[in-house]
Amino acid sequence: MPTSTDIADPIIDADLETKPETEPSSEPVNKLVNKQINQLGQLVETELTAEQTAIDEKWMRVAMAQARLAEAKGEVPVGAVLVKDDELLASGFNLSICEHNPTAHAEIECIRAAGQVLENYRMLDTSLYVTLEPCSMCAGAMVHSRIKRVVFGADDLKTGAAGSVVNLVQHADFNHQLEVTSGVLASECAGQLSAFFKRRREEKKALKKLLKQQSDLLLQKGEK
Repeated sequence: MPTSTDIADPIIDADLETKPETEPSSEPVNKLVNKQINQLGQLVETELTAEQTAIDEKWMRVAMAQARLAEAKGEVPVGAVLVKDDELLASGFNLSICEHNPTAHAEIECIRAAGQVLENYRMLDTSLYVTLEPCSMCAGAMVHSRIKRVVFGADDLKTGAAGSVVNLVQHADFNHQLEVTSGVLASECAGQLSAFFKRRREEKKALKKLLKQQSDLLLQKGEK
């Protein structure tokens, strides 16, 4: 994401800078649930089976690997994969800074790639796994592409559009609602983001210190 020391994501960065680094919790982990809108427009929560939880964690780890590819390019580490019948269709990661494109989020990149694979703009009966809760733009793309289910790791309390701030993926007035499962490997996904922003803050601090040292040295030479 230029480099990571040049440009920040002001929304995510501001959120994570005010919080301590994510630590593994010693408290019992809550059971994961799948949230679905039924034909009556009611929200129904179904506890995931151990088998489905294992599948979700498997694909979330693949999404996290995509996030590492984003980080290697200096992008905020968010990754996504699209899956059908437990088979990978497409993947993507953040490229907004590299491509000077505010729409190049991991989910959008993944959906675009999937469209080419499927040769279709509809992605019926698919599940999208992403390490960070989708924003409103990505949520809208999921609705338009008719993705069946979205599974995400870390909540985004600033711009999350799958329940944290708004819930566009299950909006009653839309012509399509997704199933939603949140919190899959949440601590690991949040930790991936937190570590990135911590390192970037340290890099900025080190750069600032170096520039000051260079400035002081020039002043000393000028006084001689």
